[in-house]
Amino acid sequence: MSGHSKWSQIKRQKSVTDAARSRVFSRYARLIAMEAKKANGILSAPGLSVAIARAKAANMPKDNIERAIAKGTSKDAGELFPVVYEAYGPGGCAIIIDALTDNKNRTTPEIKHLFSKMGFEIAAPGAEE
Repeated sequence: MSGHSKWSQIKRQKSVTDAARSRVFSRYARLIAMEAKKANGILSAPGLSVAIARAKAANMPKDNIERAIAKGTSKDAGELFPVVYEAYGPGGCAIIIDALTDNKNRTTPEIKHLFSKMGFEIAAPGAEE
């Protein structure tokens, strides 16, 4: 043997693909939970059915989908608040972001960080009128 095994090679590849799948599944789980909350758990609601179809297309396991629906419809699920961010981009283009969040104190710094990374300036609320 030359000091390596087949499993060590598989393990590296598997960890990369598992991490990518985990990111995709967590995004779809958040989307499904949000849509389930908006739809009050009605599976035939357009937003929820589209989110479920996208998750199934990404090979998300059925129990993960059901868990996300249960999380969105549970009584202890945090309430979602609408937030609006206005910004000016490079060249002076105005951008308005309308979003839902369960924690404004977490969302605002994330949005500001992304905007500053791409060269956008946050405007005062109501500046784009």
